[in-house]
Order: sequence, then C-alpha cells, then structure tokens
Amino acid sequence: MLCAVMQPTYLPWAGYFALIDLVDIFMFYDDAQFSKSSWHYRNQILCAQDKKWLSLDIIHHHGQSLNETKLALLNKNIRVHKNTITTYYGKSPHYQDANELMVYLSENSCDNLAQLNIKLIKFICHKLKLDTVFIKSSDYSISGERSDRLSKYLEIMKCTQYLSPIGAKEYLQEDNILEAKYPTTYCDFIPPSYCQENSKDNFISHLCIIDVIANLGWENTSKYIRNMSCQIKNIN
Repeated sequence: MLCAVMQPTYLPWAGYFALIDLVDIFMFYDDAQFSKSSWHYRNQILCAQDKKWLSLDIIHHHGQSLNETKLALLNKNIRVHKNTITTYYGKSPHYQDANELMVYLSENSCDNLAQLNIKLIKFICHKLKLDTVFIKSSDYSISGERSDRLSKYLEIMKCTQYLSPIGAKEYLQEDNILEAKYPTTYCDFIPPSYCQENSKDNFISHLCIIDVIANLGWENTSKYIRNMSCQIKNIN
C-alpha cells in the first residue's frame, strides 16, 4: 500500500498532485501547526514574467493548528483572486478552465482554512481524474513528535511503502524512526516546461496549479501531472 502524508496547502503546485497520483492513500495532515511563512494560505501565479502572491486573510493565534485556523474577509479575497486571475490569465488558451476553479471556490467557501484547502484539492483531483483515497489526520487521536507521529499514521493506513517529498529527507533521516519500519522513497518532482502565456522567454516553474490549468486545460493538465509522476528520483 503506497501512502503519502501532506499538509493541505492553498492551490498547490503540480508536484503536489503528482504525489497524490502515485499513491493509494493520501492523508491530509490537517492538524499540523499553522505557519505564516508556509504555503498554507497563499501561493503564486505568473504576471508579466514575474511571480505574484495570491494570499488569504487569516485570523492568527500563536500555536494554532491548520484545522483551527479561521479565514477573514474570504468573500473579498475570492473576488480579488478571481479578478487577478482574469487580469493575468484572461488571454490564456484555457482561461475558462482556470475560472471554473474560482467559480467552485466562490460557491463552496467556508471559514476554516484546512477545510477550504482540502475542498479545493479534492475538486482539482476530480477534474484531473486522479483516483486516490483521501483521509484526514484529525480523524485520529494521534500524539507524538514529527517522525513518531508520522509512523503511527502509516500504521493506521497499513502502509507498505511511504512516498515523501525530498524536502522531508533530512529530518526523517535525522530522527531515524520511520525508515527502519517503512521503506521510504523521496520524490524529487521535476516539472516539464510548457508554453506559458505570461512568460514569452523563460519557463517559470513551481507556480500554483492555476498556471498549468490556464495554459494546458484540465485534460492536458492531467497528462502533465502523470508525466511528472514518471520523473521521481529515489534518493539513497
């Protein structure tokens, strides 16, 4: 049973969905601690060959978890984000597909950050035809520090192989808890370039999924995600 565990972020980049595509069970780590320096409530699009933030207003209290984080001014944020995407992607070949995502957001909003991110990610997966089982960490009463807690989640999922973003490699190997019990593959997703309407010269990668959808459309974004899945690296 291939498994992955990730925090739900706002409109993740394509590699997030490539990881989902690879696994049988994907756990949203929705009771992780919220961080203002993270991708939890923001992401980037492309404007005039540069990056621009799309950020949600949040109500922040020290030590709160993602699923305890409330959103402020959400309707205003949605209008601003929708207008921003229209401004910078209105002439993209598949703008209507990207706008469909924003319409879904406006019709399915909620004031909880984790819930909103999970709704969006699941909707995108549905449109991309990614057939993966989703569960949430908050549905289980699990305590412990980072790797120990993760190991308990993998036991719940009856995991036989854990797929992890390469960014977690250092701390997982430092803790030396997980790999002794679960074979672990560290995935380094390399995004293939595609024609970006807002970048006539150099390809700019690791933008939020909206950039891919607006330029490729739902069908070709699905193919793009699966092409990324073939370019993982096992790091020894």
